[in-house]
Amino acid sequence: MVDDESRHPIIADTDALIAVANTSLWPRITGHLRLTTTNVCYHELERHVRETSE
Repeated sequence: MVDDESRHPIIADTDALIAVANTSLWPRITGHLRLTTTNVCYHELERHVRETSE
């Protein structure tokens, strides 16, 4: 039986994070999941935001 306190990591690459971040699900995901990422992924996300912001 799975304990309610069990936590399992979710691993996603930059492209997957960007794809989900561009959907209406992003606020719900970030509100319910504790996301962590690598420095490389974090910098790629920052670059994507810079390049696509208006």
